[in-house]
Amino acid sequence: MENHKFIIRKYLNARCNVDSSTRRVGRKGFCNAISIFEMFNYSILNHFLNKMFFTVLHKNAFSLILMLSFNLIFILFLSACPDDPPQIAGCDPGYHPCGEDSTECCLDTTSHDFVWDVDTFGIGGYLREIQVIDENNIWAVGEIEADSGNYGGAYWNGVSWELKELNGLGISVQTITPRGLWFFSEDNIWFASGSIYHWDGIQTSLVWLRDINTEETVEKIWAFSENNIFFVGSQGTIVNYDGSSFNRLESGSDVDLTDIWGCSDNEIWAAGREYNKSVILKYNGSSWVTFYEWDSSLDNYMVPNEELLLSISSIWTTADMDSLIAVGAWGVFTVSKQTGKARWSYQRRWDWDPSPIGYPLRVRGRAANDIFVSGKRGTILHYNGKNWKHYYDFYDPGGIWLRGIGLSNRSACFAGANLVIKAIKQ
Repeated sequence: MENHKFIIRKYLNARCNVDSSTRRVGRKGFCNAISIFEMFNYSILNHFLNKMFFTVLHKNAFSLILMLSFNLIFILFLSACPDDPPQIAGCDPGYHPCGEDSTECCLDTTSHDFVWDVDTFGIGGYLREIQVIDENNIWAVGEIEADSGNYGGAYWNGVSWELKELNGLGISVQTITPRGLWFFSEDNIWFASGSIYHWDGIQTSLVWLRDINTEETVEKIWAFSENNIFFVGSQGTIVNYDGSSFNRLESGSDVDLTDIWGCSDNEIWAAGREYNKSVILKYNGSSWVTFYEWDSSLDNYMVPNEELLLSISSIWTTADMDSLIAVGAWGVFTVSKQTGKARWSYQRRWDWDPSPIGYPLRVRGRAANDIFVSGKRGTILHYNGKNWKHYYDFYDPGGIWLRGIGLSNRSACFAGANLVIKAIKQ
């Protein structure tokens, strides 16, 4: 039979999970008594238990009751020893333990504070897309009306805006008015304006002509590289440029595609909507598949739920996120990439609410804790990893539609009407 000394040491080490590298005096109450037992080699406790054991065998019932009482007190004392504290979460970069002793990780937060500036140019028109390369290199495209004529683009050089006529080979109008833009370099810029156009640093040329006998157009662009560019547009149109030729890809949908965003060459997302239809598509590197679809003629739901987002106009994500951020008529949603289940991240507030927001049109972000949404009526939202902030200074019930978002490390730009709104990190 094991002796008392060994049994007690074995029990306490298992119960309190103590070792010399982690013990903290006063942290576990009686658990730290092991240190005392080790110092005195358990001699006192061992002698006491042995003496009581033999007393019970040779003397009266009073001694038995006394011993049982002592054992009960001893067991209760041991039971007061607290469980091991939870292991502190080991979090990936960009996350932190949610509490002092938390086993869960929460997103780091970014600042909601920006210095704002508004640049207005021309006398009318509508900007539809913007790309920020850095604070001294910004391109915006759309319809721009100025006293000097009509323009299709505007370039910010760090000091002033320069209006651009986008015309050249194969273009019979004064300027195209793109809805999509992708910048690689000063002499390699792509435009989507129904057909596909390319700027080579000197002129803009038509490089892919849409089928004018159909309603197909291309409106938005996302590129993995200079030799792998995707264009999406009306009637489910998707076109890929592989560095040498353009190829139409089967989308499986006839819904107008209004946005495209990707994380890699085998994770690309497209979203679109019409009056009573909406779709989210995913490209897996070889084909496009339907991830989400809504048709009001087949569905009687009038409000969103975890399986029904209703109309979606824009999507955004990163490779290390397990969810999509999707925006549409009912606000902002977080959608699981694995299950397709959704939850409301920020609900749209309607005109009768105290703090209404316009219809969200575009979402873009730097990271999961730094996301921007823009939309109708001058709507601008920012998510910092913890909550959303609505910047009411730009709310315009009359109708500024902010269709484009461009981001750099320090700034966010929002394009709509004939203006660009800049938000600079403090």
